[in-house]
Parts: sequence; C-alpha cells; structure tokens
Amino acid sequence: MLEDTNEFIMDRINALREELINRVADAYMLQLQTMASEQGHSELVMTYQEVVNTVQRIHDNLRAAVTLDWGLIQADYAWAARVLSRRGVTWEHQRVFIDIYFDEVRQIHTWSPGEYEALEQIAQHMYRLGMEAYGQEAVLTE
Repeated sequence: MLEDTNEFIMDRINALREELINRVADAYMLQLQTMASEQGHSELVMTYQEVVNTVQRIHDNLRAAVTLDWGLIQADYAWAARVLSRRGVTWEHQRVFIDIYFDEVRQIHTWSPGEYEALEQIAQHMYRLGMEAYGQEAVLTE
C-alpha cells in the first residue's frame, strides 16, 4: 500500500514539475545568497542555471528512487560529497535544498493525511541518505 501511495505522490509531484522546479530554484537561489552573505563570501557556490539544472536532476532522481531504487539518491549524495565539496557545497547546502524542496511540495498540492505522512517519510529518507554521505549524525525526529 505504501508503495502505491509513494508512486501516486511522485506522479502528482511530477505533474507539477515545471512549477515546482521554478519555485524551488527561486527559493534556493535566495537562500544561497543569504548563506554566502552570512559566511562572508562574495561569490555563490552555484549560478541560477546550475540551480535549475540541479533541481531538475534531483527531482528526476527522487522520482526514480522512490518508485524504483533509493540507490540513485544515495549515489547522487556520495558524488556530491566527493565532488561538489571542492566547490564549497556542504551538507548545510544540501539540507537547505531538501528543506526548500519539500516545503514547496507541501505547498503546491493539498495532500491527504496519509499522503502527507508518506511524503514526510520520503523526505526523512532523503535526509538520512544525505547525512550519511556527508558524514553527519542523524538528529531527525520521526
């Protein structure tokens, strides 16, 4: 039953893909500017087009992960921890991205209580995989 719910959720999210990608990219770009300013950096770790491309890739990987194999997200985070860390992308950047992505998902559609619970489980799973790849301790509540 949960697999059917997860597939429904991802189908619904994918139906709203373009709007979601734009909303996440805009919100994440603002957050990147804030993070850079707070850290005393004049340059952002990503351009707007890189953010859009990243949102698209993660959205597509998440859909495949939820419906087929979570190893896709795990591999994506492992790659990011190795490669993007050289560009200054940290777990904090990833955590903020996940927060923004799922905040927008929660707002873009009215979810039933069961769907909302399944959506939260998907988000928590994504957090866990990211934290694992970045060597972070799990401090999530379920």
